[in-house]
Amino acid sequence: MPNNCFQRVAADAVPPSTPTSETFNVVDTSLIITEDIHDWLDVLVKTCPGTREVWLIGSRASGCARGSSDWDFLWFASPLARSCLKSASNLHRNDVDCFAIDDAGDFMTAWGSEKKGSLSSWEWQRLSETVASYLSIKWVPHEDDNLPGSNTGEIVKVYRKAYRVWP
Repeated sequence: MPNNCFQRVAADAVPPSTPTSETFNVVDTSLIITEDIHDWLDVLVKTCPGTREVWLIGSRASGCARGSSDWDFLWFASPLARSCLKSASNLHRNDVDCFAIDDAGDFMTAWGSEKKGSLSSWEWQRLSETVASYLSIKWVPHEDDNLPGSNTGEIVKVYRKAYRVWP
């Protein structure tokens, strides 16, 4: 992954000053979201009323996605809508990780392999109506380690950007 895709911070360091909307370039999310994903989001929102907001996160929001990269969304919705999505198997996609956020800010994947977390542990910060930032932990392999079977690297804190894609 190119180094310009994240801001390295030593794992034991005090995080730098709070990111601002100027830290991350604001982009037109219609340039990121494919027609297929846009149509899927429309069906999701119509099928499961109670959606409050949907945010794009991960490599696609950071501009580091490859052709095979999946889509990662934070989905803020009512308990009824979260239950609807969990049971709406026609909306479950292998190329999408949809993290359903509850009212306390805790989240878990709406389908597939279970992933859990909380917005507070990610230091989620809404920077504007359409841009947010979050802090996550990432394993970064050493680029100069070419030894077969070697698995050296470091844990770094990664500031990521997020963009609201609905409404």
